[in-house]
Amino acid sequence: MYHYDTLGDERFQELCQALISASFPNAQCLPVGQPDGGRDAYLQRILRAHRTASTVRDLIVFQVKYVRSAADTRSERDMIEDLIKSEGPKINRLKALGMSKYYLLTNVKGTSHLGTGSIDRVNETLSKAFDVEAFCWWRDDLDRRLDGQASIKWSYPDILKATDLLEKLVSGHLGEDEERRRGALRAYMNSQYEDDAELKFKQTDLRSTMADLFVDLPMRFSPQIAERTKHLTAQQVIKARDIAAWTFREGVEYERNSQKAAGYLIDPSDVPRHPRIVLEGAPGQGKSTVTQFVCQVLRMQLLDKKHQIALLPEQFRRPHVRIPFRVDLRDLAKWLAGVDPFVSKPQSLSENEPRSLEGFLAGQIRFVSGGHSFNVSDLTAVAKASHMLLALDGFDEVADINLRQKLVDEINKGTNRLISAGGYSLQTIVTSSPAAFAKSVRFPPDQWSYFELLPLEGEQIEEYTTKWMRAKGLKDAQQAQLRTILENKLREAHTQYLAKNPMQLTILLSLINIRGASLPDKRTAMYDAYMDMFFSRESEKSEVVRDNRDLLIDIHRYLAWRLQSGAEAGDNGSIEHGVLKATLFTYLDKEGEDTTIVSSLFDGMIERVGALVTPGYRGPTNLKCSLCVNILLLDTSMKRHHIRSMTSQ
Repeated sequence: MYHYDTLGDERFQELCQALISASFPNAQCLPVGQPDGGRDAYLQRILRAHRTASTVRDLIVFQVKYVRSAADTRSERDMIEDLIKSEGPKINRLKALGMSKYYLLTNVKGTSHLGTGSIDRVNETLSKAFDVEAFCWWRDDLDRRLDGQASIKWSYPDILKATDLLEKLVSGHLGEDEERRRGALRAYMNSQYEDDAELKFKQTDLRSTMADLFVDLPMRFSPQIAERTKHLTAQQVIKARDIAAWTFREGVEYERNSQKAAGYLIDPSDVPRHPRIVLEGAPGQGKSTVTQFVCQVLRMQLLDKKHQIALLPEQFRRPHVRIPFRVDLRDLAKWLAGVDPFVSKPQSLSENEPRSLEGFLAGQIRFVSGGHSFNVSDLTAVAKASHMLLALDGFDEVADINLRQKLVDEINKGTNRLISAGGYSLQTIVTSSPAAFAKSVRFPPDQWSYFELLPLEGEQIEEYTTKWMRAKGLKDAQQAQLRTILENKLREAHTQYLAKNPMQLTILLSLINIRGASLPDKRTAMYDAYMDMFFSRESEKSEVVRDNRDLLIDIHRYLAWRLQSGAEAGDNGSIEHGVLKATLFTYLDKEGEDTTIVSSLFDGMIERVGALVTPGYRGPTNLKCSLCVNILLLDTSMKRHHIRSMTSQ
């Protein structure tokens, strides 16, 4: 019934350990692939004699044996002979430690003939050879134990080999409305799968499939836990550190080696190590793409997209399967504010719709699935029967501060309610740019683990460049020319920073491809070409940027000059946020612009336009000009222009 042969030796052992734990909750499971002394799991009990009050240690040992050719009739005999020969000395040592029972687990199919079948013969043979009670869990035994363990099947979906994996995983667990609920989920996932099938960046005329263009990005635990936890109690700080698994050093600094983001989030371990994650990164750094990719991989599994799965790198082909729900937090914010986000014209939400996370998810499923009936009770039934992933994208793109706080409160409450529904596990990932100020609205660090995406490393730059050229259909000669220009440009200080995140690198590659050897050498011209594409991208994500694009570009030029000039005069290249607002007001007034938009411009620049501020945490008061713009802006002609402008004022 179940295809154990697809697992291989080590994963089969892990599956068996999960079944052992289900039957013996206190069993100790040992790491696979290490010397184990004849034990893959064991259960140790202390037995007390009633009359003498003495204690005896009782040890139950479990050993897993995987046979590659389980259908071979010789497998049973060979397995038992090899087991007695190889494990005999180990068993004697375990008996001296109090072993009273021995369980053998195997993927071989036993036979049931009374006295002569393999089931009876093996139990008797092992009991005599080891001089303890011995039992064997054959393939049929594993099948029956697995039938009632839906959670384990979610963790090892490759044993099902079903054309409808979703049906196999939830069958019998979604209540009397199972078929309707399953149909709505399938339609919802199919629609989101089609929507997310391509990575699109229309400013550079780039379209490619997820598998063809995705490059996994390095990330680490955010090193700013000390700043983030200043307002917490000592107990909350300890909890925050435990959640994030920090390594503490010298009282204030935390270190953690980087790892690949998608690989970490899609790890096939049974329970997520960090069930609540805030994934931070600068605009264009790829945080949305990471969650898009993770959700897409999960949909491939549940929708049985065999061809697409085969195109994925090996490490993504066997994820821990979850039903993914990908949400634009701007839509959720509208829902909580009583506005229907699923219609083209602003319209009040029906009074019957719950203003909650679950209410929104049910509404999204109805809309995306094409109108299937689905409500909060249906979502709760799904939560009870499955592992789930909530990918909540774009926290920083919700401009209204009050709405942000409402989002934080409702996401915390909603995820708590879904967890308490009695499901297997729920993982929640929120993507956001780093908070600009210490008092910014954020998710509580004693409940959420903060990760940050890191700049692209040389390996990822090379991988992405290769995939980008292939996606653009460049011929060999064109690829060679582009590589040569890119290598030369990356040696220049004022362009090497433009390859530090996927969006910046995409713009740089597009500029090289369009202009070739005529790519501007002067920093101002390079800045103009780059910022044109950058602001085109940001205009789609922010009304403030869209409505004030040209003004924001001019302000960035001016502020970058101010910051750099200050740095050259001995400052630290930063500006206090109150001074920044005053500077914006003065600039707008001198240029004859509307000064009433200072606040909206300030928020738009800080929250969305990463060219002004550093992509990491920026402290409670100061903002710094990022290195790439710092270097790009400051050629001599631009300095002279701003000096004349300032002296004339």
